[in-house]
Amino acid sequence: MKRLLGTVFVAGLLAGCGEDKNDAAADASASAAEASASSVSAEVEASVSAEAEASASAQAQAQADFDRCRRTLSGLADSLSEIDSRLNVGMNYDEYGDRLGDTQVAYDRTVKAIRKQTPECIDAAVALESAFNAYVNVYDVWGNCIDDYYCDFSEGVPNDKAQAGWAKATKAIGKAERLLRQMRP
Repeated sequence: MKRLLGTVFVAGLLAGCGEDKNDAAADASASAAEASASSVSAEVEASVSAEAEASASAQAQAQADFDRCRRTLSGLADSLSEIDSRLNVGMNYDEYGDRLGDTQVAYDRTVKAIRKQTPECIDAAVALESAFNAYVNVYDVWGNCIDDYYCDFSEGVPNDKAQAGWAKATKAIGKAERLLRQMRP
């Protein structure tokens, strides 16, 4: 019987020793899992941080592109908008020609500066150019009518062409403004 109790006691000790090894293995496994989770957490934080930095950088670049485009187009856009506004109250041929001359200067400056712009900015510039060309075409129609003794600019085909040209210019100015607003970050 002593032998049996001794065997049970030794078996119990051995079982307890195994549990200590199992506990140690479990503790080591848990520590490894915590280290792995901590490593994954650090990687996620680094990834999120990099994404945030990239997003902030992209936002800053978009703002810089917008500001540069607005500065480049502002002279031409303002000049065209001024013609558009003045046409609402009336303008004679000489005044119209003077305004177009001022707008030509702004157009020339814009053409020189536009090469360094984004495609979105160039799209807005093309819309402004379309407005300018429409105003120039009306000026030509108006001038041809003045040169023709039998032409009455206040009615008929010349007036219809002028009204259509002015409407086209107004629409193009609106398009340019819309394109520029879409660039705003």
